[in-house]
Amino acid sequence: MPHRLSEIARCYLAIFILMISGGGIFVSAQTPLVTGNVNDYARVTTVGTDFVIVDNVSLFAADDTVMVMQMSGVRINAGATLPGNYQNTIGTPGMYEFLIVSAVNGGLSRVSFSRNLLNSYNPDGKVQLIRVRSYRSAIVNTELTCQTWDSTSAKGGVLAFLVKGTLTLNADINVSGRGFKGGIPAQGNGYCQQTDDTMRFESYSIWSHASGYKGEGLGLRTATNDPLYPALARGKGVNLTGGGGGNGHFSGGGGGSNYGAGSEGDVEVPSCAGLLTGGRGGYSVSPTALNSGVFMGGGGGASVWLTVPTTSAGANGGGIIIIHADSIRGNGRVISVRGAAAINNTVVNSGAGGGGGGGSVIMSTRFYTSNPVLAADGGKGGNTINQNGAGGGGGGGLIWTNGAFPGTATVAGGLSGTHSAGDPDKDGFPGVQRSNLNLPLNGFLFNEIYVAHNLTMVDSICEGMVPPLLTG
Repeated sequence: MPHRLSEIARCYLAIFILMISGGGIFVSAQTPLVTGNVNDYARVTTVGTDFVIVDNVSLFAADDTVMVMQMSGVRINAGATLPGNYQNTIGTPGMYEFLIVSAVNGGLSRVSFSRNLLNSYNPDGKVQLIRVRSYRSAIVNTELTCQTWDSTSAKGGVLAFLVKGTLTLNADINVSGRGFKGGIPAQGNGYCQQTDDTMRFESYSIWSHASGYKGEGLGLRTATNDPLYPALARGKGVNLTGGGGGNGHFSGGGGGSNYGAGSEGDVEVPSCAGLLTGGRGGYSVSPTALNSGVFMGGGGGASVWLTVPTTSAGANGGGIIIIHADSIRGNGRVISVRGAAAINNTVVNSGAGGGGGGGSVIMSTRFYTSNPVLAADGGKGGNTINQNGAGGGGGGGLIWTNGAFPGTATVAGGLSGTHSAGDPDKDGFPGVQRSNLNLPLNGFLFNEIYVAHNLTMVDSICEGMVPPLLTG
């Protein structure tokens, strides 16, 4: 029997909306994620209370979902006798948040948000604004990746997207080796470290031939706020998470790090009176104030060559993957942020590079209908045809989920490189796995009932009714 008008008047319509994109772009449930890059990146040059100024404002529009993230910005104890350990920070390295764009001012290159920023980002620490796509449902049918990190433009290295319903993986998501850059191979003098004190320094300028280049890492300036490049770009000391270069007579480059420390590089090639170790492994961020941050893996350090160039550079670290989905059908596919393995050295009178540190997987979901495989392992150090001089393994990264992950997840350290006489046992150290993620969604309203039913739920709450439980 139809309701009387008086009854209808007492019925309040409630539309439950999952504001996962703040009105931004949704892709149809039948449309798979596009192969390649799904994010757009802009460098942040100024940070305000509720806005940023960027180098390419044309990428953004009102109601877009975006993410602000500080990629670097650590002062380290670096110098001729200082190894490159943590000192303090510039801004908030490793902090990030999702926001909704409220307005864009093209003339001022200004992007304003619907909420004040949660963190005190500093543009000197390489902050980027990332446009994040939101999908009703998403199917990955071909490998998905991100733009490789570019330290000059301060862009890339991160893959992030949000899914209102189910994320189905029929292919891998892979940003391995897309993080901080490994040290480049360069010519050296090949002098033994024991011959002179100056061959054992922690840092050298780019014009020195005493050591290989360090890998890129979270280190940005010295404790006295001096830049690390070009005066401190080479040497066995680290850029916090970037592995050290191989000093002296073709010792190996150190492995990059993240939450797991990298390994030092193998000792010098024989003919020296005493064989000293190669580049230091990158430090773990765990014992520092950076312990709650999300980072790319550090690059491995490089060694040097005498007359014939080697191709064994330090390997790149892994990138960052951040996913929020109501449910995930993993189908055993791999979500990987592994550090890259260093290329093997095939040249005499040269050493091998260190492996890259593992990156970070950040995943928030209500449940898994089948599990993916999560991998944030460090990269393998480079092999060498010489006796000694192999690269150190990279440290493992970070896997952070909102609850215990029911599938396979690995944060192993990378294996040592080998040399002509065997394995020098320079493996990287394991990273960290956490299960207490609280994704920083700033200005979003979530109602999982809407998602769990049919993605288009409109319900009514009438007078005298008890509304259903809201979760999320």
